[in-house]
Amino acid sequence: LVDINFSRNKIGDRGMVGLALGLASLTHSLNRLVLRDAMIGGKGIQTLFEALEQNPRISQTLYELDISANKFDANASQALTMW
Repeated sequence: LVDINFSRNKIGDRGMVGLALGLASLTHSLNRLVLRDAMIGGKGIQTLFEALEQNPRISQTLYELDISANKFDANASQALTMW
């Protein structure tokens, strides 16, 4: 598994929580994570970045992260800048 693409799937914040749990425990690299227009809100985006922080392997190998066209808020923007 090197690419994950959930673009235009309505995973939302609830689905992002489940995906984040999987990402936090992933034991191999991930090159590409595409979540464009997946109806993810601020809480879901924040959860994503918390999972990425917990798993340095992903942060080191991820060369493309597309979270465009989702619902950013101040907390999501802060989580992005902190990552």
